[in-house]
Amino acid sequence: MGKKWQKGFSFVEYIIILFFSSVFVFLLIYILNPIDQIQILRDNIRKADLGKLQIALEKYYKENRKYPSSSVGPNYKIIRPDATVADWGQRWQLPYMGTLPKDPVYPRQTYIYYAASDGQSFYIYASLERGSQSSKTCNLEGPCLSLMKNKIPFDACGGICNYAVTSPNVSP
Repeated sequence: MGKKWQKGFSFVEYIIILFFSSVFVFLLIYILNPIDQIQILRDNIRKADLGKLQIALEKYYKENRKYPSSSVGPNYKIIRPDATVADWGQRWQLPYMGTLPKDPVYPRQTYIYYAASDGQSFYIYASLERGSQSSKTCNLEGPCLSLMKNKIPFDACGGICNYAVTSPNVSP
């Protein structure tokens, strides 16, 4: 009498398949590194947000001959023409920008807006998650140097404020 073949896989075959599948998944995660990819994405959003806000502030300046005022710490936000504070993610001022951007992980991290008292310069700070790996940070070794000059805590962004855009007449 011949042996009857059983349908399906043996236990050893299951273990081998499980082993190779695990190795494949581990290598895929190691190569793609989803945490780094998410951090890169959020940092790119921050850079784009601050770039758009910088353009809107320059348009505001052209019409008003000064930048909007800023609130004092710990919040450092834009003050609307009606003297109310505009929160991140809320409406601001048409036609310059309808809604202010907010950090992708707000409220854990936030943007910081600081305008000089004469309204002739501004700084907008953010905390890049991959700051030490980005050539776009204002200081590869830590926070932006202008924070100290403006008397803003280096961690006011919710992390180290290591990225900034400014008016053309100052540097971060």
